[in-house]
Amino acid sequence: MKMLLHIILLLAIAISVTSATFSKKDQKAIADQLNVVRAKYAEMENIGNMHEVKFDEDLLKIAVRIANCEDLKGGIDIVKKSELEETSTNSGAVPMHLLPMRTEIACVQNLLTCTKFSEPICLLAPYTTEKQIKRGSIGSECTNGVVERKLCKAPRPAPAPSQ
Repeated sequence: MKMLLHIILLLAIAISVTSATFSKKDQKAIADQLNVVRAKYAEMENIGNMHEVKFDEDLLKIAVRIANCEDLKGGIDIVKKSELEETSTNSGAVPMHLLPMRTEIACVQNLLTCTKFSEPICLLAPYTTEKQIKRGSIGSECTNGVVERKLCKAPRPAPAPSQ
């Protein structure tokens, strides 16, 4: 009987974890919608180095771990998915999701196994600050060229060292 309860509990946790992630199609739609907001914000605020964000699989793995209440830190910021369309904060600071050097995003649903988050969250990387904002017309301060909404292309990752 105890074994059956353990199996049921493990199945419930497994279902919870797999239902935590949005589909790849939804992840890309979230990134696309955020890029629309980022482009509008960059035009409004004269930010010349606003980068495009893209869904990142590795970041998704970290997001699932955080949604499971693991306390991970370093190089990422967490924002509620519902806040991705906001363009201002009470403090007057640039919202985290609109910092121009962000290039990666991954979102997860809130899990029943963790009460830390009451709604879906998104992780944004890399870590960046307002100090990295370069003023100018949208796309004017891009070192790797621009993509369709005049957002900067993300820098290519460095190649892995050969062995």
